[in-house]
Amino acid sequence: MKTRTAGRGLGAMGLLGAGLLLAGCAGGPTGSAVESPGAATGLEGMDPVVLRVALPTTETATSSLGMKAVADYVREGSDGKIDFEFFYNGTLIPAAESLPGLSSGVADIGLAVNLWAADSVPAGSWVDQLAPSVEAWGFPQVAISNAVQSRFAFENDVIREELAGVNIVPLFASATGPFLMLCADPVEGPEDLRGRSVRVGGEVWGAEVTNLGMSPIFMPGGEVYEGLQRGVLDCAYMDPNSIVALGLMEVAKHLALTDGSLSSGTQLAMNKDVWDALPAAAQQLFFDATIPATVVWAQETMDAYTAVIENAEEMGVTLAPVEELDRLIQQNREVRVNDLLASPPSSLEDPEALHKDFEDVATEWDSLWEEHLGIKRADKSSLAKTIAAFSMGSEAVDWEAFEAAITELLNPVRP
Repeated sequence: MKTRTAGRGLGAMGLLGAGLLLAGCAGGPTGSAVESPGAATGLEGMDPVVLRVALPTTETATSSLGMKAVADYVREGSDGKIDFEFFYNGTLIPAAESLPGLSSGVADIGLAVNLWAADSVPAGSWVDQLAPSVEAWGFPQVAISNAVQSRFAFENDVIREELAGVNIVPLFASATGPFLMLCADPVEGPEDLRGRSVRVGGEVWGAEVTNLGMSPIFMPGGEVYEGLQRGVLDCAYMDPNSIVALGLMEVAKHLALTDGSLSSGTQLAMNKDVWDALPAAAQQLFFDATIPATVVWAQETMDAYTAVIENAEEMGVTLAPVEELDRLIQQNREVRVNDLLASPPSSLEDPEALHKDFEDVATEWDSLWEEHLGIKRADKSSLAKTIAAFSMGSEAVDWEAFEAAITELLNPVRP
């Protein structure tokens, strides 16, 4: 399959599970403003350790690059006393077993996806389904909003205790930007989508496309290319990383740059027994590594939108108008959040408080947009303006200002 790089480019990848395809932007960060620390004090008496990192993605995937940023920061900050052994492509823990594998200690660090283990983490899964409505900023803000979920996971007692109950401590959250609609047949408006089959990655998107009159099909990411090629699928509703990395525009030539729900609820996390065994200075080092990891993740996520525009142009893909589609998606999202609020998990004692806590963190981040970043919601009133907004990629963000903003957001919960 043919792909074209944009910025650092997109590599091959290998994960799609119930809700998230963490596909691969290749290369290193575009000049993160965060520098690695010197050797940390408080680690003089610590015995050297090598932590096993299990990832379901390729080495060049966005999640892998984020974790590499953590490892580089911690390795240097500990003067080599903390080192890492990486296992990619689900070779140590299969993707669908990421959370239980991490919980049981098969790996020390890994990718924990709440929506893959809703029975074990019902509160986190419920909040993750609410996230697209709470973080309804649109592009490009929503593509760099994962610090919100990191802060919430660090400080909310319900979420922290739930994760601790499955022997996990969060390191940083990793959400995608808005999902796009790629179809085999033309899309001029919402009426063209009615009755079409569409690949989705989980309940959040299943509900969203059902309300557009489509028929959702849950399918692993590795099968989507053939599904579109053979006509089993009419469309795929996915993040741009996935669309480009899987070469889907080779077999589907009509793309709508929608503000579909972001993919949330994924976090790089550590086995709690391992975390508790670390000295306080090492725990602080891991927390501080959240900043470069978040910067890398956000840069890679933004550049995926540049890549999808460039690939569309190269492969002769038609870009559809999205104003009416976005309006309906937002309306359907509001209906969805009302349904979720009306039926919270029975284990939650105060679901309204949990929802409000998440909204409060999102509101605090919202106030930082203008103060630190000066980023406004993209003007999508015409196709030309939509393409221009998506083409900006990481150039749309002042990364030093972004670092300052997420540092301010996360500092209150530093260990």
